Amino acid sequence: MSSIYAVIEFVGEQSVALAAESWLVDNETSVMWPPYKSQTRVDKAVQKREPPTDGYQKFPCRVLYKTSSYEKGLAKVRKAEDISDLATDAECAGIPVKRKSRPNPRYQDSDSSSDEDRPGPSHTIQRGNQQKQHPAATSAPKTPPRALPSPPSSLISQWPAPVCTATEKKILTMLEEVKMFQAENRAMLISICRKLDNYVQGNTASTSGLPEEVVLPLKLVKDMRDLETTLNNFEKEKQLVAYLSNIGGDSLKSIVRRILTCVISNDLARQYNWVGKGTKEAFCKLRLVTVIHRAVRRNPSVQSATNAEIDEVMKVWLRYSKDRDGGRAARRAAAAAAAVAEPAASQSPSNLDELSTEEYSSSDRE
Repeated sequence: MSSIYAVIEFVGEQSVALAAESWLVDNETSVMWPPYKSQTRVDKAVQKREPPTDGYQKFPCRVLYKTSSYEKGLAKVRKAEDISDLATDAECAGIPVKRKSRPNPRYQDSDSSSDEDRPGPSHTIQRGNQQKQHPAATSAPKTPPRALPSPPSSLISQWPAPVCTATEKKILTMLEEVKMFQAENRAMLISICRKLDNYVQGNTASTSGLPEEVVLPLKLVKDMRDLETTLNNFEKEKQLVAYLSNIGGDSLKSIVRRILTCVISNDLARQYNWVGKGTKEAFCKLRLVTVIHRAVRRNPSVQSATNAEIDEVMKVWLRYSKDRDGGRAARRAAAAAAAVAEPAASQSPSNLDELSTEEYSSSDRE
């Protein structure tokens, strides 16, 4: 993109300003400067790159920097007030030279001037602990700044040689920027590597299948106890969680039931209830319950499910284990045979079903 703004230094005045590139004349050795009273109006003319008119004044200058961005040009002006890419003789000799922003060189007194051309609030440039102000024009004459006395020539001859040239200063500045970019890139690279490691580990766990010693579904209470021993190993527990989370389902109930069906056979489920009432084993004390919690919540559709909601589905699944694999039909047939053998105690099929359900449900409830 071509440059449209230029950071210039007014020759002999040690002041810098941002100007439109179209204002440069005489092979970019002079600039046509606007005569507006308000610094705000000057800034507006620079930003809009207004073409010079007859009222503009020519001043000798030299170009320090060119850019296509107005904001970047302002930043370079502030920087040039302290450090110039083209060092002067005084700077090379070790004498600190401070540049200042360019004040309005000429004011027009006209009753027909617009509001934008009238004096406005002072234009302040803040830098570090210093503050530079360029007050708006007034009708009172300005007092010229007092010139600082020059040091004796004998002292100047005793000063040490310049530490570095303008080119070396520019190189040092660029090295600092490179170091900053390297630090940022290093932090980004570390973050990307960590995310990549987590992704690879997750995929490895999800595709590795079951631990070698685990065979599903479990059929005996001994198999369940062996699984509990295996789950004491954190890596194998994580592997089982990843395997069960891939079973999926279209709802919380569906996901939990499908996982339980995969892990436990129906014959083994009949030997458990939730809290271990009667002669049955307590399912809630198994480490497998925690594994099921984690596996269920790895499904995006139910990742906000609570332990209580998941536990409720498991309780119902265990409670009705007698109804599965033909259990309900077998109970109905047994009840019908008993009704034929004892006519006095016969009941309707619906009542027989309700009675049998109550009998096994009451023993399996918490």
